[in-house]
Amino acid sequence: MGRPYVAPVGEYGPGHRGIDIPAVVGDEIVAPTWVRVVFADRVVDRDVLTVDAGDGWLASFDGATALAGVGQRVAPGAPLATVAENPHCACVHVGLRHSGAYVNPLLVWGQIPHAVLLPW
Repeated sequence: MGRPYVAPVGEYGPGHRGIDIPAVVGDEIVAPTWVRVVFADRVVDRDVLTVDAGDGWLASFDGATALAGVGQRVAPGAPLATVAENPHCACVHVGLRHSGAYVNPLLVWGQIPHAVLLPW
């Protein structure tokens, strides 16, 4: 993985609200689950794709050119986008939000174990 998630101290504080995954231009990005494309356009100097996975979950892919149009549903594992030129890094930045709050994608993808309180 490239740059990791860094939670901001406050709602508008500095941080890195996602993760950077090293990638090569043209690499395929597949849908992580059933998703609906809600945004696919150029933002300033890069392509951005946002998908809605339902139940308040939104995922954004910064540096990704959509293969599906806004409003289209994409099945799990189906091609969703290709990696585009990204002036930020040779990567795709993946941001994840639940009910408007940013979440570390690695928590959801099972890469970081959830904290468990033990009775002492």
